[in-house]
Amino acid sequence: MTKPILLIIWGIFLLASCNNVSTSYEPTPEEKEWIAKHEFTIGVYPFYPPYAFVEEKQSITGLFKELQQIIDDATGFRYKQVFYPNWADYLKAAEAGNIDVIHPIIPTTERRNYLSFTSPVVMDPHVMVVPKNSEKPQSLADLKQHNELRIAAVKDYFITDYLLNTFDEHKIVYYADDRTCIKALNRGEADVFMSQKYTVRYFLKDNDNLITISDIPANTILSIGVQKDKTMLYQIYSKAINGISEDDLAKLVNKWSYQRYLPFYRQYSFWLYTGLLAAGLALLLLFWNKTLSREVKSRTEQLLEAKLKAEESDRLKTAFVSNISHEVRTPLNAINGYSELLALEFSDPKIQDYSNDILANSHRLTSVIESMIIFSQLESGEVTVSNQKVDLNELMDSVVMKFKEMVPDKLSKIDFKAEYALEAYMLQTDPFYFRKMLSLLIDNSFKFTEAGEVVIGYKLIHNTLQVFVRDTGSGIDPEQLPKIFDKFHKFSIHNDRFYSGTGVGLTIVMGLAHLLGFAIDVESTPGNGTTFYLNKI
Repeated sequence: MTKPILLIIWGIFLLASCNNVSTSYEPTPEEKEWIAKHEFTIGVYPFYPPYAFVEEKQSITGLFKELQQIIDDATGFRYKQVFYPNWADYLKAAEAGNIDVIHPIIPTTERRNYLSFTSPVVMDPHVMVVPKNSEKPQSLADLKQHNELRIAAVKDYFITDYLLNTFDEHKIVYYADDRTCIKALNRGEADVFMSQKYTVRYFLKDNDNLITISDIPANTILSIGVQKDKTMLYQIYSKAINGISEDDLAKLVNKWSYQRYLPFYRQYSFWLYTGLLAAGLALLLLFWNKTLSREVKSRTEQLLEAKLKAEESDRLKTAFVSNISHEVRTPLNAINGYSELLALEFSDPKIQDYSNDILANSHRLTSVIESMIIFSQLESGEVTVSNQKVDLNELMDSVVMKFKEMVPDKLSKIDFKAEYALEAYMLQTDPFYFRKMLSLLIDNSFKFTEAGEVVIGYKLIHNTLQVFVRDTGSGIDPEQLPKIFDKFHKFSIHNDRFYSGTGVGLTIVMGLAHLLGFAIDVESTPGNGTTFYLNKI
């Protein structure tokens, strides 16, 4: 028994030491549509180790190459790569808009004129490189005292601009890239070279003739740059980067930073103490195992019995609600029909008023019963929606007409109307459940509006449908807003009385909105009314 447990624990630790990195980002439907329709261009500067470089005449590799693959796995991007052997040409292409994405790159004020930058991917400080045992300067302050020194640099690098602004008295010698700068330093053609620490570490890992001596207080953030007019592309890149945890990003950076120390989980002492701890835990688990197994068996039997009782109770509840609803709806239909006949048969105003009152309350009772049935079905996951093409204007007109019959007494003080963005709008939805969702929101508005207006309608925002129900009623206190969609939640105005209702109306709206493909939002100011929004996803 001890051996299998130790093997399991050992396997868990081995898995934990793996460097698999991924992003939690999942594209929205709108983003997926954009990705499917668009192809873009990524610029590559293949002389920038450890971020993007060619090693041993193979394909491009590096930290940002791996990062791009992580993003590709999450998005399914389609793009082509354009290679630029010259950094200055690389930047000019980005400034001219010839490439859509550029990485890695340091954000600067000038570059922000044409690029948007993601969150920082890596912090890589700049360092000064000089020959070993050299009497050359040992710091930036010391460097200013040596006007005769030759500084190797790459044109249009961020650090080169920094040098021109800070040490313009020195002689700057330009080379094609970091590698040729290092070679020039080795040959004695240059005295000083400045670049990023991880890049320098890559070139010096097998070079004992050069050393780094000083960090430079300059911007050292590396990000991904996206053309400013590519807002959706930038949004996707930003979300994908932000979806990578700090720990995973640190793993990725450590993998490519060529550090010369062992991580703690690869040190002998770590595994020695871990093994001893695992052995102790295994013995403790063996001691507890028999006692716990008996207790677990007993509790499992109790839970199974309770589960069976709960399932039976739920089936009985669902069957009861379904049966009783049909039993109640049959006489209600008769009441509705005879009430309408009475109103038509007799011209006496009193009889017509009584008939209309009966009819309005009967409609309201029917609506309450429907709500309870839908609530029960939502709770048990038994709601099945259809998908029909309906005219949204006609559908809303029918809801308005139905409510005018149900609340005739309120129409003298409340202006109830509809506002449509178009003369007609065809919507794929379930008309029954969509009407129910609107009716519950309208009923809520009438409940909290003594006078003013209740307006339903829709508009298109960036070609996306937004349905709204707006009132000028009492509004909702900010403290109660987070609770309004909770089951059986009722709230009061001024804490003096609770409003009538089942307490599940907005809960049903939330459930139906999810099933019909809408996101629900609410804005409310106490004393100035409330607006519910249904945004098509």
